[in-house]
Amino acid sequence: MSEMVLTILSVCLLQGLFITKTASENVRNEASTLELLLEKVEHLEAQQRKYEEVNRMQELEIQMLKGQILEDKGQNLRTRRENENPIAFYGKMMNVHTNVSQNPILKFNNVVTNIGDPYSQHNGLFIVPVSGIYVFSTTVMTETDSDAHVGIYVNDVRMTNVKLYGSEHRYDTMSQTAVFQLQKYDTVSVRHYEGTQILHYDYTSFSGFLLQEDYGQMQGGIIG
Repeated sequence: MSEMVLTILSVCLLQGLFITKTASENVRNEASTLELLLEKVEHLEAQQRKYEEVNRMQELEIQMLKGQILEDKGQNLRTRRENENPIAFYGKMMNVHTNVSQNPILKFNNVVTNIGDPYSQHNGLFIVPVSGIYVFSTTVMTETDSDAHVGIYVNDVRMTNVKLYGSEHRYDTMSQTAVFQLQKYDTVSVRHYEGTQILHYDYTSFSGFLLQEDYGQMQGGIIG
């Protein structure tokens, strides 16, 4: 065999070896890349399972908190209903008021209803037992051609006005209702502040009741 042929065969053999080595290296590189990708996928899957478990625990905690809130709310409503104070008063005058002084407190000593004992017939004051919203009404009648000016007072402040002109038609009557937002120990009364001071006792009345108790701090004053 000639020397040239041997040279060509050597070159071909070397090329074959080089190609085989390169192919093997490529296979190893591809396998390494696939292993890295597989590890990354497994890591991401593990993180996803971890997040899903955290979300599940958070959802369970939220449901437990919702249930506790609803239970506490129901218990609070039951407690408030159980502790709600029934307060109601209705009374009429038993005698004619004549020649009374300026700003007298009318005393409704024929007490028909006095639930919770808020009204004192001795001083004519409705003493607020619990803070809240109250409704008060008064009906006043003048007699023997007399005029009268009467008002509902909160503490010592006149909040309403009732003006009767019996002198024009012998008798005159008027009713009035007001809503007050009051604090505990405020007083409410009906007082005569002007006129000839003669009222018909059987047709003059005063009533009040608790509309809604307030468990917080409220300022006194008329709201409607």
